[in-house]
Amino acid sequence: APPTVAGYLAGFLDGDGSISVNRGKSGRIEVRMANTHRGVVEWMQKTGPYTSYMSTRSTQRPHHKPQHDVSWHGPQAHGLLNTIVRHLVIKRDIADHAITFHTSLLSTRDRKAIHKPQPSPCSTTPCPTPSPVSREAFWGYMAGFVDAEGCIRINDRLSRLEVIIANTHKCVLLYLQQYCRIHCTHSTHQPYNPQHAPMTTLRFLKDNAAYLLRQIEPLLHVKMQRRHFSFQFFLK
Repeated sequence: APPTVAGYLAGFLDGDGSISVNRGKSGRIEVRMANTHRGVVEWMQKTGPYTSYMSTRSTQRPHHKPQHDVSWHGPQAHGLLNTIVRHLVIKRDIADHAITFHTSLLSTRDRKAIHKPQPSPCSTTPCPTPSPVSREAFWGYMAGFVDAEGCIRINDRLSRLEVIIANTHKCVLLYLQQYCRIHCTHSTHQPYNPQHAPMTTLRFLKDNAAYLLRQIEPLLHVKMQRRHFSFQFFLK
């Protein structure tokens, strides 16, 4: 896959995806990404490497949009993870585990040989993050993560353009802040419910938000219309 496509898939997987390892009877691994925007799911199925499957799940609540899924299974999931694992931040450990598990399954048929890594909290002490493989792959990752976890909006009260990215994994936001080389601010808020993880927010404002959108504009899918509207407002 081209660096921008591999980076985008990694960013979207970190934001709105899942990696599962079935140690039971099937013994297969699965990579799944989901969104209510059908266009981005169709694009991932068409453009992403290896054979994938698409499905749509409707909801019983009329004000909720249907959810569209694209998934890779078994050897196809293994191949996809091998392609994008070096671009992952949040799910890199579980991707490494899935790759090792599938390789062990093929060679020894021992589903218990590989132990699943325990997720470590990174809200207080950020996890170590790798440097981007290339700038093209990084902007692809940024676009995928913005499509999954970002918000592009016009602040009516302050009359300014804003790009906001929020996640409970502080490490990925510090990674984006460090390597995008665009001025932004980050803050961490403790939710009212102590059982919930702290939420870290990254904010790009005014000219910095516009510069960011220019970098990721060709790579956006979910937020493309919102980006166009925001740019029109910004240029007035």
